Amino acid sequence: MIRHRPLLIVLLLLTLLATASAAPIWTHNASDRVTGVAISMDAGTIALSADHLRLLDRTGAERGNTWPVDALAVSKDGSRVAVGSAEGVRLLDRNGTELWSRGPGPATAVAISQDGKVVAAGTGQGALQVFNATGGLVGSAILDKKVQGSVVGVAIDNSGSTVAVVDERASFIYSRAGKLLGRNERWTPLSVAIAGNGTVAMIGQAGGVAFVRGNGTLRNEVRTGTRVTSVAISRGGDLAASGDEAGMLAAYGTGGTQLWNMTAPGRVTGVGVSENGTRAGAAWTDRSLRVLDANGTVLATETLSGTPTAFAFSADGRYLVVGCQDGTTALFPAGGPGAPRPTATTANATRARASSSLNATTVPAPAGNLTAIAGTAATNRTPSPPNGSISSPVTGISALPGENSSGQVTATASPLVPATNETLGIATLETLPRPAGAMPLTACMIALGAICAMYRLRIR
Repeated sequence: MIRHRPLLIVLLLLTLLATASAAPIWTHNASDRVTGVAISMDAGTIALSADHLRLLDRTGAERGNTWPVDALAVSKDGSRVAVGSAEGVRLLDRNGTELWSRGPGPATAVAISQDGKVVAAGTGQGALQVFNATGGLVGSAILDKKVQGSVVGVAIDNSGSTVAVVDERASFIYSRAGKLLGRNERWTPLSVAIAGNGTVAMIGQAGGVAFVRGNGTLRNEVRTGTRVTSVAISRGGDLAASGDEAGMLAAYGTGGTQLWNMTAPGRVTGVGVSENGTRAGAAWTDRSLRVLDANGTVLATETLSGTPTAFAFSADGRYLVVGCQDGTTALFPAGGPGAPRPTATTANATRARASSSLNATTVPAPAGNLTAIAGTAATNRTPSPPNGSISSPVTGISALPGENSSGQVTATASPLVPATNETLGIATLETLPRPAGAMPLTACMIALGAICAMYRLRIR
């Protein structure tokens, strides 16, 4: 056994390398602490609040940079972003263009329906307001006419029909029109989520979690003795998750029965659940990030560069976005089967005439994380042909698998038929990240070389 100890040490190091965490798809830097993040179904729209509201696309590029906000929500289709601030509530498009605003504020919590056509906002005076796609007020309510506490959280179902609200004293279920369906006063509410189909809401409390039916009646209550600051629930309510200040992530099935739990150092800063109830994820203040399946099996782990302060899980279960104390925000693949293929799209800035080829297009790609590449292309003629159609497709996409020192890949495209008008080529390149835990080739070669060297020494 002693004779082979050096070999065992090398094999152990090899194993550690093989289970190392993969790099994020991208990292964004702000000048202040990130206080909130939200993400669309496919990660095509990501919102974060730090020094300002910043709107990003899937590649991490900024689409918009506006004023500071206190609350934010992104529609699942990514077309609309609702924000709350001291001035009130606003609805923006994915580029940050304001569609409407309503005040006075402050709006302390916001939620938005799946298609972005219904927005619910809670105020610092303990009121609920529900708006339609054009900003028309379709429902409103004062949560408690005797004691007007600030609204802590708001959640809305996919259709925008049912709204769950919590203030500093109780939880409430309302219809879109502002009709009270039910009220529960148990422990102090801290967080809220609602199933996409509106059948059940989940309330995080100072002592456990409660599950409330869509008609407002209490379904189940689980006492944990800890402050549950983050909750999430799937579309059908068959998987829910809670995170507390003691560092416990717990999962619940239909009816609120606890399925499993795990604890990590630090406190849980955010949890998420996929729409179909197959995955859950969470971030901890020890800078760890985990994705688990519905049975509690760990699919992926990451170590963050900073202390997480905000967390969001895409509804399709494929992406995680985490904001940190140091102002960084990172997008990660969720890992496991069906892990995402982040796509970067760019329009070639050079117009080509006659039979000349389009110049090389450079597309950002995750440095150190690229293993393969694919491409497609198309062109628009300018001006359009007399019949208004789009013609002259681009072919000849070529790419260099691999990466260079700047973490970019290049591709060129040429017109199939020589065009008499200017041609603008658009290339879409898809980077395929290594699965979490994949070992870089260089590390494999170093480890293999070390093993061979030890064998040679032992033979001598």
